[in-house]
Amino acid sequence: MNLVICMAGVNSRFHDAGFDVPKYLMPWDDGVILDGILGGFSTGEIFSRIILLPNRRDSYFKKDLFEVARRHGVAEQDVVYIPDTRGQAHTAAIGAQTVRNGGAGNEPIVSILLRDEVSAWTEYFINGV
Repeated sequence: MNLVICMAGVNSRFHDAGFDVPKYLMPWDDGVILDGILGGFSTGEIFSRIILLPNRRDSYFKKDLFEVARRHGVAEQDVVYIPDTRGQAHTAAIGAQTVRNGGAGNEPIVSILLRDEVSAWTEYFINGV
């Protein structure tokens, strides 16, 4: 099964609030938010492949994102920068197409959207809390 994590938002609320990094790279516990999410979804156990879909506006942070991805077994070629989309469903559709183009055939795809509530959902999914 493939996991697509949609992270292509424009981060306007966070930027307007004075933050200079994308939401998924904001500090959390001993790492960043994306560490907390990827920590529960290791490749090879449930998912054969994890694809990250950041906005190409975030390419300035490519080195940081690749470092987080490597820590969790996500290959650099599975970090796919995409342009602004028409919304979350459009981003998820691009993720599905990315997986299909990568030779996944009919293997199932699970998409999660990196929204404010995904942190609580991930905690529930991982720890049953």
